[in-house]
Amino acid sequence: MSNKQQQILLAAESIIAQQGYHKLSMQKLAKQAGIAAGTIYRYFADKEALTQALREHKMRQAASQVLAGSESGTLQERCHRVWMNIAQFELERDPDRLSYDQINQLPGSNNQESVQAAREIYQPLIEMFNHGVATQQFKPLDTEILGCVFLEPAIGLARRRRQGIEFNQEQLQQAYELCWQSITK
Repeated sequence: MSNKQQQILLAAESIIAQQGYHKLSMQKLAKQAGIAAGTIYRYFADKEALTQALREHKMRQAASQVLAGSESGTLQERCHRVWMNIAQFELERDPDRLSYDQINQLPGSNNQESVQAAREIYQPLIEMFNHGVATQQFKPLDTEILGCVFLEPAIGLARRRRQGIEFNQEQLQQAYELCWQSITK
């Protein structure tokens, strides 16, 4: 990604985070990015293409945080790191940056292109779940179901933590262990 593309995406993200998607115009974006409006169209065909690129960019950033440390160790150690990374996700949020929840509310978030991009970005998680099933450590369930049963509680806890509800490490560990037990044989 070029510096100019990055500059445009950061400006778009800031506008959407502060004012909402409906306030994003190419004129406002050009002014915020400090470029000519025509420059935007060199990189993005229209607002939808820009939104798709921003969504994928933010998903890649989130995936790097969620997957940090999950490359090595036992399957349980890797799953523990991912689960705890999710439970810690976005605790210190910048108001100029979109939250993961906001990203998922952008127009087109549920279209086939976005779903496919998310699968590619989170492929290491899918592979981790497939490995668990193949080695008979996990219950023989579809990876989508395993992901929902195992990870959605961590996402919910992270959301509540961002709302100011406190959980100590012992409580988070207990919640993780319940999730782990729910998918393991």
